[in-house]
Amino acid sequence: MILNKENFGTMLAQARLKAGISQIALAKKMGYSSPQYVSNWERGICGPPLDKLHVLSKSLNIDPEIILDMIMDETESYLRSELKLKSVGSKKKRAAK
Repeated sequence: MILNKENFGTMLAQARLKAGISQIALAKKMGYSSPQYVSNWERGICGPPLDKLHVLSKSLNIDPEIILDMIMDETESYLRSELKLKSVGSKKKRAAK
């Protein structure tokens, strides 16, 4: 998943606090025994597995469209950036020949 994990983590933390759910309670709902997973997501260290997004959205009462939009927007930005960088690099390589 290509995603700005810090922005996603901030959104998750806010949604979890709004829902009044602790990290351990959310972790258990998602099938984990440790709140460290949720903590890592919220701190932007990593993102939740894609196969857990449905449970996550349901547990935090987040519209799945919001999660989808975040993933799609971040993915599009990343790909546009990478394609632009690569095309510039290719032009430089061709010009050097």
